[in-house]
Amino acid sequence: MSERLIDQPNWIYLLREFETLYRHGSAGGSPAIRSHRKKVREELSRIIGDNPPLAEREPTGKPVTAHFSRALDTGGRCANNATG
Repeated sequence: MSERLIDQPNWIYLLREFETLYRHGSAGGSPAIRSHRKKVREELSRIIGDNPPLAEREPTGKPVTAHFSRALDTGGRCANNATG
C-alpha cells in the first residue's frame, strides 16, 4: 500500500505554511496577484482535501534547498507583520 499525503506530517505542514503565506501576504493592490493568490490557496486546499498518494523517489540535493527553510521563516515573519 502506498503512503498518502496525510501519512507525511511534514508535507502537510509545508502545504499549510504556503497556504498561510498566500492567505495573509499582500497582493500590493493588484487584482492579477490577488487572483493568482486565490487560485493557489484553492489548489492547496484541494490537494490537502484529496489526500493523494505520494510517489517515492530518492531525494536530490539542489542549491536552492540550502536556504529554503530560512526563506519560509522570513516569508512567514513578513506575512505576520502585514496582518498584525
